[in-house]
Amino acid sequence: MVLARPASAADDSLLMLVAWYVAADGLDEIALKQFLQSQLPDYMVPDFYVPLESLPLTLNGKIDVERLPSPDMQAVLNTAYREAVTETQRCIAGIWQVVLGVPQVGLDDDFFALGGHSLLATRVVARIRDELDADIPLRLLFNNPTVAGLAAAMEGGSYSSDVQVIRHR
Repeated sequence: MVLARPASAADDSLLMLVAWYVAADGLDEIALKQFLQSQLPDYMVPDFYVPLESLPLTLNGKIDVERLPSPDMQAVLNTAYREAVTETQRCIAGIWQVVLGVPQVGLDDDFFALGGHSLLATRVVARIRDELDADIPLRLLFNNPTVAGLAAAMEGGSYSSDVQVIRHR
């Protein structure tokens, strides 16, 4: 079962796709996601996967969407939390928290694994421009989807020579 749900509690105008599934015959989230990615366009692949013992049903035998649990954002984070250290890292982590509606973002958290997508990425780039006074191309976020990677690229780390971060300060 796949449904669109608000991407954050603060802003219900942007939606994320959530898949609820019953694991059978060794099917896990990784295998399911890989299968769906091979069959569907990117925008149709769910952002979050929620495993269930069984799908909740109504008395009529239909799926009871009201009883489907929300995705556990902490379970999505499969890396150990490392706190942002530099000003750029802290700012990026803060922007992601607000835009993605998650309680905590660490250095190694992946923007897209947290529910990010292209529309949210454009919001992140706009907020980076406003808060850090830096124009970065959208693809810099796509090529560096972690806080640590994006901050390093912005601070002069290794990234493609055709990408320039323009600081206005």
